[in-house]
Order: sequence, then C-alpha cells, then structure tokens
Amino acid sequence: MEVLGGGRGKFSAAEEGADDCGLSAKSGQSADEIWLVPTHDVVCNSTPIQCIKRFAGMDTSSLTFQQLFRPGSASNGCTVAERLSIDFQINERSLLSALVMAAGDHSDFMGCFVKGFPEQNKQSSSRLLLREPAETESGRILLYICPECGDIGCGAYAVSVCQNDDCFTWDSFAYENGYEEPQIIDVVGPFTFEKHAYEAAINDAAAF
Repeated sequence: MEVLGGGRGKFSAAEEGADDCGLSAKSGQSADEIWLVPTHDVVCNSTPIQCIKRFAGMDTSSLTFQQLFRPGSASNGCTVAERLSIDFQINERSLLSALVMAAGDHSDFMGCFVKGFPEQNKQSSSRLLLREPAETESGRILLYICPECGDIGCGAYAVSVCQNDDCFTWDSFAYENGYEEPQIIDVVGPFTFEKHAYEAAINDAAAF
C-alpha cells in the first residue's frame, strides 16, 4: 500500500504527541447494506437536497465513530508515522470503506480527528458544525486526510455540510487534492442527521 507523504501540512511526524415508493438502491451492496434514496426533498440552508433512508426505513441516519489505527514503521531510512484517528460510522457502516470502495483508490487515510492534535481537532469540529468556513476552495469540509502530513495536496475525502433548524446533512462527497477538479462520489450519500445527535457525535469525536 502506497503511503502518501509530504511535509507541507499540519500533521508532521515531528509533532507526534426500487419499490412502489419510488426508492432506488445503490449498486454493489448486499441487501442489509443498501441505502435507499427517496424521491422527496428537504430544504437545508435554502438548498433543496434529498434526505436518505436506510433499508430499514429510517428518516435520518445515525452518526457514530470508531478508532482508526495506522501502524508506524521505520525501514531503510523511510519512516511511516503511527496515527490513531476517527473513522465515522453511518448507520453502523464505515464511511471511509464506502468512499474507498466507490472511488476505487487506496485506503491509507486518517480521519480529521487525530489523537494528540487538540487544536486541529477543535478546528475540524468547528467546521463540521458550520461555526467557521471550510478550508477548501470547493467549500467542502475534509473528513479523511493524508496520515503523514494532513495536507490536502496528498489527497483527501471531503463533504458538503448544510444545516436547517432540525438537521445537518452531508452531501456531495468528493475526493480532492486542491489543484485538480474534485472527483464527485455520487454513489455515497446524502445522509441527514438529527441536529442534537449530530452535534453530540461531533463533540465526542473532537474530544477523542
């Protein structure tokens, strides 16, 4: 597995410390993994978007997280940084795995919340809660980044986040590197989360 390196980012190794309801299924998933997209819309920040339903028929998705460990190593003068970060779970499924499968790319990423980087975690939390602007030109917020340096130039998975009074929605997932057009991953999402549950999940992840 190729490790994407670079020292320009904020995480350098030296800093360690279809049915009759009109629902359509995403392809390539087993029956209990299928996410169904309804035909009705909701409005979030004045932008019409589709909300998501799981196979079980939920109006909103659940957002949790699990630890994502990337082992370090040193061989022939090449050092690979060890990272412990967060992998988001949507309806108890790994979001990183879904994005990697859809994009057909490598899986060597760390989540945007990383053990030992409280200031960066606080900033990621503020962005995901829409309390400060995204760092990308596209307006998307970075979810998974280079495990060596955290720089978008090495490639990252990002998402558009919008909010209304009752929900947050993740939509328009993409792979971005900051110098080419984002590669939209339209087979994943959108996902709508109840506001208070979403805020709690993001705050818990930031305190990781």
